[in-house]
Amino acid sequence: MIRSTTLRTTRRTGRRNDCLGGVLVFTALLAGLPAADAAAVDAPARGRRGMVVCAEPAAGHAAVAVLREGGSAADAAITAAFVLAVTEPYASGLGGGGLIVGYDRHERRAYALDARETAPAAATPQMFLGDDGTVVADRSRTGALSVAVPGLVRGLWQLHQSCGRLPWPRLLAPAVTLARDGFAMPEMLTARLAEQHALGRLAADFQAVFLPQGRLPDPGDRLVQGDLARTLSQLAQAGPAAFYTGEIAAAMVAAVQAAGGLLTTDDLAAYRAVWREPIRGHYRGHTVVSMPPPSSGGVHLVQMLNILADFDLAAAGYGSAEAWHPMLEAMKLAYRDRSLYLGDPDFSTVPVDWLISRARADSLRAGLRHDRVAMPAEEPAGGVPAAVVSPEPEHTTHVSVVDADGNAVAATLTINLVFGSGMLAAGTGVILNDQMDDFAAAAHAPNAFGLIQGEANAVAPGKRPLSSMTPTLVLDRDDVVLVAGSPGGSVIITATLQAIIHVLDFGMDARQAVSAPRVHHQWSPADAWHESFGMSPSTRRELERRGHTFRTRPLMGNVQLIVRDRAAGIWTGASDPRGMGLAIGY
Repeated sequence: MIRSTTLRTTRRTGRRNDCLGGVLVFTALLAGLPAADAAAVDAPARGRRGMVVCAEPAAGHAAVAVLREGGSAADAAITAAFVLAVTEPYASGLGGGGLIVGYDRHERRAYALDARETAPAAATPQMFLGDDGTVVADRSRTGALSVAVPGLVRGLWQLHQSCGRLPWPRLLAPAVTLARDGFAMPEMLTARLAEQHALGRLAADFQAVFLPQGRLPDPGDRLVQGDLARTLSQLAQAGPAAFYTGEIAAAMVAAVQAAGGLLTTDDLAAYRAVWREPIRGHYRGHTVVSMPPPSSGGVHLVQMLNILADFDLAAAGYGSAEAWHPMLEAMKLAYRDRSLYLGDPDFSTVPVDWLISRARADSLRAGLRHDRVAMPAEEPAGGVPAAVVSPEPEHTTHVSVVDADGNAVAATLTINLVFGSGMLAAGTGVILNDQMDDFAAAAHAPNAFGLIQGEANAVAPGKRPLSSMTPTLVLDRDDVVLVAGSPGGSVIITATLQAIIHVLDFGMDARQAVSAPRVHHQWSPADAWHESFGMSPSTRRELERRGHTFRTRPLMGNVQLIVRDRAAGIWTGASDPRGMGLAIGY
């Protein structure tokens, strides 16, 4: 059993400073700078009144303008979400969903809003199985059968009704302008278009908007989305009714049904976002507030923190085998529980209180060993899905916001895989999700991210698929001191976990915390992952001696982080250098 006293014996003078120096160099390399210029990119953004950290610059600028006008954190997050639907169409959009955790400082109240997509009423547990009873993976990942009922628009409306200050049309105005007038496409967008086009995933109506005249765009080409601008304008004037009923709804249904899908106008009209009680845990004297089921994120974030609470990670030192060994073991334990117990709480009994209890953590921790791997991992039947080893961090997106009153919002938004289903509803500009892949197509069958899922996450009409999205707040008494979240499929939970540990255990600032190399284990596949530049050879050899096996991935996650500098009385923020976002304080 690993004890904190054992880890303390590994402490060496200067180890943590050496590790943070390595983070500085790593940050510079990701930014394309020589190591000597590391300090130029290492400083986090600063703001006395508030902060926006967003995965895409235009959305961040639009959101901070809302804060400057007196808008709430919720207003800023809503604006960012609509802009991201225009500028990051590979990651999120009106045809997808999202999970939101927020804090109202005046009322001392945390909340969670579930705008997760739902299965159409005609969905069945066998819909992704072939005649021989085996899973046909492409059916749940590309095309019409992969489309679930979108939840984002309704969710953002309900957030505004509860927590908004500025008029709803004002919040959509930047997205309308960007869609109508266009913007210069960044390389990330053009690269995603080229990749997905080569894979044959982009339907004709999609190509008509993004590949005009059949030509792949170059970076810097202007993307104008006139149909999407009209859709956004209708939403600005009429609210969610314009999306869930009427001509926009009819166009989405027509597109899906023409291609053999199940979505109906009744499905759209019946959709509602759900207010839920957040998951709460405690770590290093702080309260952790995160997303409850149907997300697995909050449950297993708190579970892993509970397991790790008895280890002196700070004494072990960032990047050491003594720190990463218990972290990898805790990850495996949590993801195994994820495969057994998690699903939509409206359809299954999810033992949340037990999973996040100290007793459960104590029981799991008791089986761990300092000198070797104690928790066995499992290789999925049929091999590892390609998306598991893909370098792409660009599916799903995140925005973190704090306003002048100390209110905070962490919002993770998605259409699932890159460009969702690859379908666009003609005349609307709305890209449709492929969220049905987050269900278990069959018991113990891996999804696109290699996650094994059980009967609790089987397909059912009206059910919400299990998610890994982990929008999270950390509080010190009644004040938010950290806001975090990330895209990245199955690595979302562990990327968010490590951002918190980097701040609370290793004393990193916001920029260092999002830049530091990461590790990941999800129980199945059997190998742990580390970023290709993110582990020293000696550390890897020591972990392998203890029984860990590794794959490398170029990048994992894209964390958007806000941290309160309590000594200076300011907010600090940093957008992960693995992406193209930014942090803006005011």
